[in-house]
Amino acid sequence: MFHTLQSSAMISTLSAFFTIYMKYDASEYVIPSKRRIGTVAGILISIVAVSVTCEVFLIFMQSWPADIREHYYILNQNLTDYANVGFVDLSVLPSAINYVIINTLVLGIPITAEFLRRKVSSKITPTIDTISESKRSQTRTFLKGLTIQVVLPLFLYVPVFLCQLYTTIASEF
Repeated sequence: MFHTLQSSAMISTLSAFFTIYMKYDASEYVIPSKRRIGTVAGILISIVAVSVTCEVFLIFMQSWPADIREHYYILNQNLTDYANVGFVDLSVLPSAINYVIINTLVLGIPITAEFLRRKVSSKITPTIDTISESKRSQTRTFLKGLTIQVVLPLFLYVPVFLCQLYTTIASEF
């Protein structure tokens, strides 16, 4: 369950990152290249494919066997407020791989997105005084939207992720 929820958040983050990349590509190159965009899309899709493959393996290894289901049944028998649906076991290879993928992306995507935002801003800002007032207003709105798109995950998702990372590391010791 944990990996599924993390992967859905990861896919959402990757789709936002892809739109940021598309904006960067549009500002950097006059003629869009299907090859560049296809390469980035292929990398993002392969990351998702590896993560989902790990999740499928985890379902068969960690939740499908009868003895594991029996263990959770016994564990949850006398609980009234909450239930244990699983544990993150980093000693299992698919779990560790998925954990590394998600951790790397949560920390790497905001940094890369900020880099792309700065590149877009550096391309657009010098020419802002040479365009009409309506186009200037539209460009400023575009840059503000891009900034919000980059900064929002940093303030909302990363702190929650760091708390989750702390609890995972603390529970290992």
